[in-house]
Amino acid sequence: KAALIDTNEVEAIIGRIISGPLVGPEVFQRFAEETVKLIDFSLLTLNSTDLQENTFVVEFLFGREMPAYPVGARQDMDGAALKLVVDSRSS
Repeated sequence: KAALIDTNEVEAIIGRIISGPLVGPEVFQRFAEETVKLIDFSLLTLNSTDLQENTFVVEFLFGREMPAYPVGARQDMDGAALKLVVDSRSS
């Protein structure tokens, strides 16, 4: 029962974070810190995509760095795991 209460509390915190203004890296940092309490992950990224140009930018990274995908650099989507996600959502 205690685990359920903790889970509900974390979900409520996440809800408050994402219902507020999503401006600045500290918002995504707080989101990642709370989410890892519910979902065990080693890496979380927030990416923006340009489907017409077939590119993406890693806007935020929580966890281990990815030298091939530096934060803020425009990257080609071909060959990236993100391409599979984009393609699956567009069909």
